[in-house]
Amino acid sequence: MEEFIKIESGIEIPPRGRPAIYPWRKMEVGDSFEVETTNKTRRGLYCLAHRVGIKITARSTKIWSDPLLFKTRVWRIA
Repeated sequence: MEEFIKIESGIEIPPRGRPAIYPWRKMEVGDSFEVETTNKTRRGLYCLAHRVGIKITARSTKIWSDPLLFKTRVWRIA
């Protein structure tokens, strides 16, 4: 069996887990981004930021074409 297995070197180990949806780790204090959210996902932004260890604030604007959607701008504050 060993003769059929090819040994390779120099292959990077991929990161664990899913890729980040939001750019938390790339953000400096004062940076912001805008996303479409619902009431549920808007609340979840704070939980996700807390897990990464940053503080955020967010402001939302209603999207009138869809009563359940908001445009939310998120700022890193610490």
